[in-house]
Amino acid sequence: MTTFSHVPGTPNYESPWEKSFSTDPVLGSGNATPIFYKFENKTGDWGSPHLLTLRVTPYVGLAYFDGTDDGDYYGYDITVVPNLFANGSEIGNFIPAQSFDMDGTGIPSGGGTVQLDIRSSTDHCPVVQNTLAVQNPNSIYFDVSGTVAPNTFEEQLLKDYGKVFYYKIEVFDPANMLVFESYMMPDNNYAPGNLYWNLTGVDHITPIGDMVPMVYNFDRSNNSTLSDEIVLDKASISGGFESESTFSYLIWNMKVTVKTDLNGMYVKLDDF
Repeated sequence: MTTFSHVPGTPNYESPWEKSFSTDPVLGSGNATPIFYKFENKTGDWGSPHLLTLRVTPYVGLAYFDGTDDGDYYGYDITVVPNLFANGSEIGNFIPAQSFDMDGTGIPSGGGTVQLDIRSSTDHCPVVQNTLAVQNPNSIYFDVSGTVAPNTFEEQLLKDYGKVFYYKIEVFDPANMLVFESYMMPDNNYAPGNLYWNLTGVDHITPIGDMVPMVYNFDRSNNSTLSDEIVLDKASISGGFESESTFSYLIWNMKVTVKTDLNGMYVKLDDF
C-alpha cells in the first residue's frame, strides 16, 4: 500500500502520512506502513575545514485527526493516557524525543555519522528500537521513553499513529561551540482558502510559546476524509520553524533543510 498526503495548491504539499482504515490496528488489520526518515550531515568527512556536528531533537505527536476532539481517538479512549491527552485535547501534545548527534566524520564507514536512516521494521512511527535501515549502525530511533513509559498503551498509540512534526536543530563546531540553533519543520501549503485543509479547533503551544492552530487534510468541497494528516499553521508562528535556514561558519555559507515527499521526511546540513 502507498501512504501519502497530496494537497493541491501553490506549491503542492506532499508527505508520506495517511490514516488508512485498511491498515488500522482497531478498524482494520495489521499496522500502518512504516515511515522513512533520513538525516544527512554533508559538512565533510574527518579533516574537512568546515566539519560540523548536527544535533537533532525530534518532536513527536499523533499525526492524524478524526474530526472530533472528544477523547475518542479512532475508537480508542485517549483520555486515560498522561501525555498525549495532557491539555485535555486528543491532539497537539508533542513529546521531545532524545536528541542524537551526527558528527559528519564518516567514521564508522557503515553509516550513521554522515547519513542516518531511521525506519521501523513494523511500526508507523519508530519510537521503539526495532529499526530497519543499513545507514543506522547504532539502531537510533525516536526515543521517548524518558516521558512515555515503555510497553504502554500510550507508546502503542505513537507507534501506530505518530509522526515527527518538527525538529530542534543545533549545529556545533569542533570546539563544541553552538553555531546555529532553530526549530524547523517542512513547509505545508495551508491557507484559509485551500479547500483541502480544515481547522481542527485545537491549538499547539510551541516550545517558544506560540499558540498555533492545527489543520488536517480534509476535502471541504464535499466534506470527505482525505489523509487526516495534521500540520501546523505556519503563519501563526512568530519565528523559526522554517523549512530552510542558512548561517555563516568561518568563510562558508551553510544551509539546513527539512522537507517531505511521498516517500519520507528528510533533514540535511550542507554548504552552498
